[in-house]
Amino acid sequence: QAFMSRNLIADGGMEQGGIGAWTAGDAASTLAKDTTTVKFDTLSLKITNADATQAFARQTITTAAGEDYRFHGWFRTPATVSTSSEIVSVDASSSLSFIANSLTTTTPAANTWYEVDFTFEAQDATTTIDLGSGSASSTEIGYWDNVKIHKNLVNNGGMEGTYVSGLAPNWTNQGTATVASSTTVHSGSLAQQVTGGSTTQNVTQNITVVSGKYYTVSGWLARSSGTGNTTMELSGAGTATLTHNTSTYTKKSWTFKAASTTLTIELYN
Repeated sequence: QAFMSRNLIADGGMEQGGIGAWTAGDAASTLAKDTTTVKFDTLSLKITNADATQAFARQTITTAAGEDYRFHGWFRTPATVSTSSEIVSVDASSSLSFIANSLTTTTPAANTWYEVDFTFEAQDATTTIDLGSGSASSTEIGYWDNVKIHKNLVNNGGMEGTYVSGLAPNWTNQGTATVASSTTVHSGSLAQQVTGGSTTQNVTQNITVVSGKYYTVSGWLARSSGTGNTTMELSGAGTATLTHNTSTYTKKSWTFKAASTTLTIELYN
């Protein structure tokens, strides 16, 4: 089930010569390509901090206002890690900025590769991505590799949209579930909270796909309280039931070959 999706960010695999599509975020940020400290392929983006403030690499991409996008990449921490420093930010000066500080752990180790994975909602036609060095100390170095941004086919996949009667745009209440926004999130500012006691109490969305093509659905599940599973059920080429039953967010994914032109997603408790 090998698959490839279009990457919206230039130099995503960091394989271009020089520093590729990235520019230094400030005068104290030095960028270079590195061939010895890599996660994939042959090159990574090396960010060296020349002063006692956060260093970062910057790139602006074309987006559509109100659409959701997925950021995915790998970051290698410097020798001196600062958990208060930005790892990656999206439109840092806008009201919809998102900052991922803690990677996959709140106590990241030094000189270690971590996966960075989150969704964000674009504010307008251009979105600025900043990749940080991970330290506010001088001479520290962070590395980035295989950074990609993908457009989300599910509206408000990050659940950041304005809720109407508890539902984000394009989601409908199929049964009698109680649905509300929640600030108990994996990333971004909002999650969708579904309260119910049976599989018929859920929210659902249908998206259009191309029959015969491969797709990957990815999301984060957590249970607020009680017993049983938080569930994301997917149908369109057989059925996948992805469940999780603790209060810690866990990523769940399903890769499938579309057998029709519709994928149905159901979220329930």
